[in-house]
Amino acid sequence: MVLKMGAGQPYFQYSINPIANIRTLNFNLAYHFMENSIFDPYLRLYLGYGKYSSLDPKVYHSGIGIGTRIFFNNNIYLLTEILTSRYDAYDTRSSFLQIGNSEEIRVWTINEVNAKIGAGINF
Repeated sequence: MVLKMGAGQPYFQYSINPIANIRTLNFNLAYHFMENSIFDPYLRLYLGYGKYSSLDPKVYHSGIGIGTRIFFNNNIYLLTEILTSRYDAYDTRSSFLQIGNSEEIRVWTINEVNAKIGAGINF
C-alpha cells in the first residue's frame, strides 16, 4: 500500500468561474495487486478537504480510481488511470425565521470523470 498526500485542482483556466476554482488537500491510498511485476494494476481511493477562503464554503473531495503501471525497467514506467471524483461544498446558512440558529447544508456538488496517461520514474 502507498499513502500519498497532494494538492488537487481539477480545472486550470485563466478565466475561472469561482465555483470551479477548487483547491483541496488530498490523501490517496493505493492498493497494488501485483507489486513485483512488469504489469502493476492498482486501485486508488482519494479523500480531501479544502476551503478557498474564509468566506467560501468547505469542500470535501472523494474519489476512486483504477489504473496500471507498465514498467520498461526497474525505474521507468508508463501509467494509465481512470478515476471519478466528487466535490461537495457545505456552507453554514441561517434561516430567516430562526435568527441566530444556523445549520450546515450542501450548497453545490461537482462530479467528474477523467483519465490519465503519463510516464514516471520509480525511486
